[in-house]
Amino acid sequence: MKRKLDYIIESDDDCRLVFRFYPRSSSCHSFNEEPPKSWGDVYKVYYSWAILIQFFDEEGAIRYTKTVYKDDFDECSRIDEIAARCKYLAKGKEKIELEHQGDKYTVALLDTNVIPIGMGTTWKILKREYNDIDYGYHISYLFEVWGYNEQGYRFYISQERIQDFGEYLQMCCDYMLEHGEPI
Repeated sequence: MKRKLDYIIESDDDCRLVFRFYPRSSSCHSFNEEPPKSWGDVYKVYYSWAILIQFFDEEGAIRYTKTVYKDDFDECSRIDEIAARCKYLAKGKEKIELEHQGDKYTVALLDTNVIPIGMGTTWKILKREYNDIDYGYHISYLFEVWGYNEQGYRFYISQERIQDFGEYLQMCCDYMLEHGEPI
C-alpha cells in the first residue's frame, strides 16, 4: 500500500500547498468478514489526510514542511461527496436534482456545510468571482475544512483545476476501496 497520495493545490518559487492523503493510516471497512468489493459493501471509512505547506530552499529542494490542517481520523469521511461536488462544479452546475423514495429535492453544491456522520471534517465550498487588472475575470472556489475540535483551514482552487481536484479525491477513495478490509 502506498504511503501517501499528494495533490499540489498551488505552487510558486518559494513554497507549495499540498493536500496529502495517507492510505496506510486510513481504512475502508465492509459489513462482514469479506473485504468490500463496491461502495454498497462499505460499512464505514476512516481517512487520514492533511494540508501542508512545503517551503523550498534556493535550489528548489524542500527545506521544511508545515502542517496547516490534519485529520488523522476522519470518521465517515465526506471526501467522496466533495469529489462529486467538484465534478459537478466543473460542469457549471451549482445545484443538482436528486430523488429518494419518489421524493425529489434540490441539493445546493455551494455555501452549504457537508457534515460527516462521525467525528470527521466538515467541508464547505464557496464560489469567488474576480475581475482584476492582472488576470481579468476568473473564478476560484474557496474550500473551508473544519474539524470537530473547531480548528480549520481555507484554500482556493481555480475553476480550471476543480475537475482535477475532484478526480484526485475520488482516486483516494477508490484506492482505499481496492485495499478495503473486513469489519
